[in-house]
Amino acid sequence: MKASYLHPGDVLLFRPSGFWGRLVARATGSEYCHAALFLGTSGKTVAEMREFIGGRIVPIAVYATETIDVFRADDADWGVCLDAILAMYRILGSPYSFWHGIAAWLLRRLPQVMRSRECDHHGYHCSQAVSKAYREAEFDLRPGLPDWATTPGDLAKSFRLRLAGRLKF
Repeated sequence: MKASYLHPGDVLLFRPSGFWGRLVARATGSEYCHAALFLGTSGKTVAEMREFIGGRIVPIAVYATETIDVFRADDADWGVCLDAILAMYRILGSPYSFWHGIAAWLLRRLPQVMRSRECDHHGYHCSQAVSKAYREAEFDLRPGLPDWATTPGDLAKSFRLRLAGRLKF
């Protein structure tokens, strides 16, 4: 799929290409290590949370050497996608949260009771930000799973998203 076929609100899931990416994917039991939200076709920009940086907007071309799968919320109308994008803009001012990423990994090892706790006031990790943006748009990608506990692999398993294709530059 070419970048020109991306829709605003598409969820981009990155396959690991280096040591840290493989470590994240393995720790979370997923084939993905990073998540981002496609903002729009005019500037072809992506919103994401990056470690040591926090929220940022970058051109999609920055990731020309990465392997990226595109997931689309087909049941969401344009209003939902726009609301998710606006929510993501609000999230971008927050710091990156290593703690939530570690907590998401630990969640796989903790009792079910911990799944109900919501805690996102100290920053966000990548898939948490995407999940929260869509939840604020009233389109919950992972019902029953708190945003802070959502991994890129959890987004890939969402019944509300379908794999639209692999991005080609």
